[in-house]
Amino acid sequence: MTPEPPRGTAVAAWGFRALAGATEASRRRKAALLARGLQLFARRGRRVADINIGVCFPSLDPEQRRALLAAHLDFTAALLVDVASAWHGPASAWREQVDGVHGSDCLSDQQPTLLLAPHLGNWELLNLYLGAEHGLTALFDPPRLAALREVIRRGRERSGSTLLPIGAAGLRTFARRLAAGQLVALLPDQVPAPDQGVYANFFDRPALTMTLAQRLVQRQQVRVVLGWARRLPAGRYALHFEDATAAVSASEPAASASAMNAAIESLIRRAPEQYQWSYRRFKRPPVGYSRLY
Repeated sequence: MTPEPPRGTAVAAWGFRALAGATEASRRRKAALLARGLQLFARRGRRVADINIGVCFPSLDPEQRRALLAAHLDFTAALLVDVASAWHGPASAWREQVDGVHGSDCLSDQQPTLLLAPHLGNWELLNLYLGAEHGLTALFDPPRLAALREVIRRGRERSGSTLLPIGAAGLRTFARRLAAGQLVALLPDQVPAPDQGVYANFFDRPALTMTLAQRLVQRQQVRVVLGWARRLPAGRYALHFEDATAAVSASEPAASASAMNAAIESLIRRAPEQYQWSYRRFKRPPVGYSRLY
């Protein structure tokens, strides 16, 4: 007999199912309502997003800054509904959200490949596609809210991806699978522990940046690919993959981190409203810099 999930997990799963929409029209309606809720009630996330936008785009005047923040909140609402639909709709639901794949030749051979998927666009859809097509293995940083952990894990593993918890054992398995020629992925703009990163500019402000990608590249011949899923006006997504091996191949960790951040920044500038500005990217500033949040 399958054990009943914890009550909190069941409630979280119900919430995602309630957000899911079977059609694009229903997803648009739910996203509009959710966007209004984010404007009214998500004060902490909205505040962090506003600070980050101001730091990263200092040339924007107040009206332009408010417009970008509003567009970001609209995108975030649509993203949540799209993810819920992909996780809890029919098995084919997430495939119906894909409207073209660009640069997939970066993933076409047996060379060990490290995918870097920043907090841009719909990285959950990217995970589902790569799990189905390439048997993706990805690192997983469990959320603090225990009720969400199992819901997120099940959603991300729905199409064949394998999640490994961040930690010594997970990192060893991650490295072994990469060495064996498998496709592995991590979020390169996630703030690492102080001893696992270096400071490198991100939109002209120093940000603690992980060195894991650089260490993996230095250990063996690895292809590095940047991937993201850009939301299109019609509510579907174009998946983009770009070779970024040169951006992280420097022998010095600081140089590698700077090049990697520059590559990520270039992607963000293509669709700035689709970056997760509510993420506290600058939460561990270097000495001499004040805290933003």
